[in-house]
Amino acid sequence: MAIDEDAKRNRGQVENQLNQLDLALREGQVQSVRNRLRNWRPSEIPEAARARVADIARRAGLPMMILRLLRPKVRPQTVNAEIPSDQELALYGIGLSRIGAFQEAKKIFSTLEQSPDPQVHFFAGQVDMLQWDYKAAIPHFQKFVASASIEAYRRLVGHLNLAACLIAHARLDEAESSLVQIVATKHLGQPKLITGNVAELSAQIAIQRQDYRTARYFLQQAGTHLSSSRETYRIFIEKWQVLLELLESGPSSTMIEKVRSFQQRAVASGEFEAARDCDFYLAKATGDNRLWLRLYYGTRFEAYRQRLLREHNIEFGSSPDLSFSLGPEDDPSQIEIDARRRLLTPQFTAQLKKDSSRSVSSLRSSLRSPLQSPLRLSRLESTLLDVLLSDRYRPLQFGEILSDLYPNEFFHPTASPAKGFQIIHRMRQLFTAQNLPLEIEVRGGQVRLLARG
Repeated sequence: MAIDEDAKRNRGQVENQLNQLDLALREGQVQSVRNRLRNWRPSEIPEAARARVADIARRAGLPMMILRLLRPKVRPQTVNAEIPSDQELALYGIGLSRIGAFQEAKKIFSTLEQSPDPQVHFFAGQVDMLQWDYKAAIPHFQKFVASASIEAYRRLVGHLNLAACLIAHARLDEAESSLVQIVATKHLGQPKLITGNVAELSAQIAIQRQDYRTARYFLQQAGTHLSSSRETYRIFIEKWQVLLELLESGPSSTMIEKVRSFQQRAVASGEFEAARDCDFYLAKATGDNRLWLRLYYGTRFEAYRQRLLREHNIEFGSSPDLSFSLGPEDDPSQIEIDARRRLLTPQFTAQLKKDSSRSVSSLRSSLRSPLQSPLRLSRLESTLLDVLLSDRYRPLQFGEILSDLYPNEFFHPTASPAKGFQIIHRMRQLFTAQNLPLEIEVRGGQVRLLARG
């Protein structure tokens, strides 16, 4: 009896703490929640509370915690293990997506297409959004917000996500209608995070309608409500303020320099997609085909390429030089990559294959340096290099690299990164042995290829 009472008391304490964390997240106190969750050990969390803890971890941006909590149930080691719920599977899938393991996540969600749990549709929509596939995400969020079984706050979050997807496809009236659904519930007492996001999305609608005065008003409102939230939101607001000024004043040299300055701050803050967005709007403002090409060949995601093709009639093959630097722009010894053909110059060149849709596929396993004999790479080494060169704007998530290296293996929170580090170590040794001025940086679950002096 004493053991049962202790277990009940422990569950009650965990529930109280989760309620506190939930309220903190609704007010935008993400970093505080992260700090508290990092002190929790999975072994101390009751089985019945693990799905809810995983959901809190999802909202706080801690995908590895989701995977550690739920993997024993989703990928059990015993034959007669308890079957995971649809919610647990979906949470595990969103955790995989947040670390870049999209293929395994897709397989999980393919088994949940007929799930009656509305939360599954919400998570499926988020997985699509992480891959820039807003069109595919729209029906998931529509199903979610239409469900009668979800609580009011989650419905508001669903409408926010739905509106964001609709805006991405210029379905502005529908997006506005979704935001109106949120505003109509204001009497319920909305958290600052919701109100701030409504204002930010309203500004995006106004920008697309070229109603810049209204856009500025909504950005001011967003700044007021999100001022105490995490830096990501502040960067988003500053991004739209800078881009709004670009759209109003035009792409003068001074304005372009201002956008570039913001890009540097965004990258320094780890907000790499904000930097990509700056190039997107500069390309729209200037019509610079080379910049459109850089965007097109600088992403891993086909849905983003399709967005670019909808926006602009890109002239392929018109720019013989489409390189970007692995080092500082003002460094004369910088290493450049041809984003279209994956060429590292002048240190060495890489042979490649291209598919019929003009998107880059895999590097072959032969690299040549002007000063060295041909450099032979194993399949894993060649794949690693290919992945590292696959995005112009951001480091790669460890899960993205592991998914390409080991496409038929399930991700394991401990064993999989260890295997990835072995390949990275071999590549580092190869760079050193061949005197190639390249470095592979691993930081916070993100990996990127850099030039070194």
